[in-house]
Amino acid sequence: MGQYNYRSNGYGHVGSYQVAGIPFMTGSTEIDNGTEHRIVFPMITKSITVINTAAPDLRVSFASKNADGQTMDGLHFISLTEAKDSITMNVRVREMYINNLHSNSGSYQVFAELTGINPQGSPKMTGSGLTD
Repeated sequence: MGQYNYRSNGYGHVGSYQVAGIPFMTGSTEIDNGTEHRIVFPMITKSITVINTAAPDLRVSFASKNADGQTMDGLHFISLTEAKDSITMNVRVREMYINNLHSNSGSYQVFAELTGINPQGSPKMTGSGLTD
């Protein structure tokens, strides 16, 4: 009789990304000039949509603007430049950052599809294209 090796869900478990995600929504009606919001997801994401709901430019990144000064200087972010501008990313992450570096009264909404994967033990988002 053959032996079956059950593989539990984890960061590299394909099946966890093939099923419909668990919905997660958050946002802010007030992200002031110079402010950075860190969004920590309760589980690893399958996809994320970020919507700029006001006029000021917002920057979306996977590392803090303070990560050795390289996130902003190295252009490791996506800009949402006007109200209703949005981006959807199919990424597996445990956190992300939203920055308002230009003016007051920024606001945004975030919708994410979550997997059933616990974020403990997932890799940190650093390195080439993120902080280097």
